[in-house]
Amino acid sequence: MKSFFTFSKGEQRGIFVLLGIIIIIICLNFLITRPSDAPSSSHHIEAWETEVIAFEEQQKIMDHYKDSLRTAQKAQREAHFKNYYSYSFPDEIPQRIPPEYFFFDPNTASITDFTKLGFSQKQAEAIERYRNKGAIFKEKSDFSKVFVVSEEMFSILEPWIVISTTDTTTMISSTVPEKSFLLFELNSCDTAQLRLLKGIGSVLAQKIVHYRTKLGGYYSIDQLSEINGIQQEVLKDISQHLTVDATLIKKIDLNMATFKQLLQHPYFEYHIVKNIFSYKDKNGNFKSEEQLKDIPLMYEELFNKIRPYITVKQHLI
Repeated sequence: MKSFFTFSKGEQRGIFVLLGIIIIIICLNFLITRPSDAPSSSHHIEAWETEVIAFEEQQKIMDHYKDSLRTAQKAQREAHFKNYYSYSFPDEIPQRIPPEYFFFDPNTASITDFTKLGFSQKQAEAIERYRNKGAIFKEKSDFSKVFVVSEEMFSILEPWIVISTTDTTTMISSTVPEKSFLLFELNSCDTAQLRLLKGIGSVLAQKIVHYRTKLGGYYSIDQLSEINGIQQEVLKDISQHLTVDATLIKKIDLNMATFKQLLQHPYFEYHIVKNIFSYKDKNGNFKSEEQLKDIPLMYEELFNKIRPYITVKQHLI
């Protein structure tokens, strides 16, 4: 046991040196003042608390300002929204429901009919009072004399006006001439004309014209069924007011069209376009449109859809 508690002279010197270093470090620790995050005196504490209180007050002022600004902006938006939808002309309330156009006789149409056509409730009642005073519309232009019927409204409704005549007990309607007047060519009409058709609003009219541009023109009224949003009942109603001039279709030359041009057409799928160019690389230019049947994956129904849109011209190089 004695060997465990006995140190040599070298070990004893090392122990004394180590103890001296420890004592020096302890003394330096007390002599050197370390920076503190917190204030070291009462004066510094008071200054620190004052800064904290000032910062909190400033933060409260900023939060109050932000709340006031948000409240003012919200009130401004609500006031603008309220003014926009509450503003009305003396005899007119803003029309929120899209008008529905149909053939009508201004002598017999009800107030409900007039509101469906785009008149406000007050305007429809004004037309009713005008008729109750003994006014009779003998011609279409007579309807424009009603003070609530503006020139713009009359120009829209004029094609739909049907003035009936009385022969003893029979009412003879002039509906047939009006229908023949509302006959539009599908490849040349504009959105304003399309909106005159029952069931076609601004959105559908724009879709019809846009799809016509992508196709290059329509060759059949049935192609309108390919447009998203057109119901079969609407298509059936408007078909009697439309004609198609297929000569107005813009055809694509298979020998000159680029890969991108063919791919932009709704009827040309990617694999079909790829096979067309592979066929031309192998066999040269097309000699006729019928050769399109020879490319892989081309089937009869697709060819019949594409056929009105393609042409083959021989170009001299």
